[in-house]
Amino acid sequence: MLKNIVKSLQNSEVVLLISPVELITYLFLNRDKYQTDESLIDDLKEKNKDYSNKIKDLEKNLSLLEKETSNLKQSIQPSQLLIDNLEKDKMDYSQRVEQLTKELISIKTVLKNKDELLEKGLDQARASCSSDLYQRIEDFFKV
Repeated sequence: MLKNIVKSLQNSEVVLLISPVELITYLFLNRDKYQTDESLIDDLKEKNKDYSNKIKDLEKNLSLLEKETSNLKQSIQPSQLLIDNLEKDKMDYSQRVEQLTKELISIKTVLKNKDELLEKGLDQARASCSSDLYQRIEDFFKV
């Protein structure tokens, strides 16, 4: 019976989508159901159509998933570009903060040096001037 089925299937344009082991198991479990080769072949063709339809559905789902993946990748690109720009801005701001910190330190140094020079000048003025002149200079700087 199996040889006849195989020959009939080879002559027909049906491609079996089940393995030989599954076919033999199926035949064994359904041996009472099939009295003729034609009834088995018709049933196998029907099952084969079911498998073909399932494969088409899976291919369609795969195509939809690929489109969705492509859409997600495209939506990620602008976000990545934004992240890259933010990283660049962060580096620019870090450099600017560093530069401003250096400028602040140099300004503090200049002010400190200016205060020191002013104190030295006052000390020299105190030493060289009379007490009256000294008092006027001191009053001038207090105001």
